[in-house]
Amino acid sequence: MNATVLLVLLTLKGNAPLGVNFVNFDNLADCQARAAVLKKVLTRGGIKVVGNRCLASFQYFSKHRHRATKGDHGKKLAAPERHVFLVTLGKKRALVVPQPDMKTCEAQKARYARLDGGARSYCALSEQRLLCEGEVAAQRRAAQKE
Repeated sequence: MNATVLLVLLTLKGNAPLGVNFVNFDNLADCQARAAVLKKVLTRGGIKVVGNRCLASFQYFSKHRHRATKGDHGKKLAAPERHVFLVTLGKKRALVVPQPDMKTCEAQKARYARLDGGARSYCALSEQRLLCEGEVAAQRRAAQKE
């Protein structure tokens, strides 16, 4: 897979666990511009931005979807699946590792932070999925058709 610039956005809302959202970009300038806008919007909305970094990565994520609370027929929708990730932010790169649960993630944090001197590791929940190479290729083909 090709390298990407990955926006990693770590947030806290109320007493909820740490959340993380990901956006892939082709270049650093676009990533930094979006990061600045998102930080302002979230902060105004009362959400604390813990981390907001644009870093090199080979990882791609499913698109972020704003959560709808009701479906077409007015029925309440089921909560989307949440994934636990160990997010390590180094000086120049990001590494995101899926975890089975928060307890396992917390046990792994110190080990991953040592991989890149000065890196910080976080355990966070996301409604996004880490994509495999085939899914990334399909996503790119669909974007080219639009």
